[in-house]
Amino acid sequence: MSNENNVNPTGNNGAEKLFTQSELDTIVKERLERERKRYSADADAMNELNKQMESLQAELSQLKEDKAAQAKQLKSEKIKNVIVNELNKGNAVNTSSLLHIFTGGADMADDESITYTGEDGKRTLMSDAIAKWLKNNDWAVKCTQIPGSGYGGRGASGYNRRDELREAFGLKRKE
Repeated sequence: MSNENNVNPTGNNGAEKLFTQSELDTIVKERLERERKRYSADADAMNELNKQMESLQAELSQLKEDKAAQAKQLKSEKIKNVIVNELNKGNAVNTSSLLHIFTGGADMADDESITYTGEDGKRTLMSDAIAKWLKNNDWAVKCTQIPGSGYGGRGASGYNRRDELREAFGLKRKE
């Protein structure tokens, strides 16, 4: 009963199980099929994870863009508020119409102070730049005098300028 496919190479009669070529082929085929299924399941899981990762990356990217846009908007609002406040401190006539003069050169430093870069390229604090501009452009400053706050008609000694004028024209009343 000597078959070449059933030969025991070690010479142990019956100590090791010997397989025929067809049995060996069947075992290898079944093992390959199991590995293919496992690999296919792993590949499907990997594809699903890749899709989820791409989705999360897109969402993260959108959130970063939204945050950057919000930060830019907040920075712009802070700059605008500082300019308006400084114009109001300087009694500017119409802060909303003067706002555009300073927004182009305005920037926020790391310490959140608002600076202005003038036409000369020099950077100064916004408060200083606005004060200087208002000083040089008095047409843009409100008149803060109280109406009628000029000469009150009577000096420290009770002298009345109207009496002086009446007297000059001969219209002084007799008391």
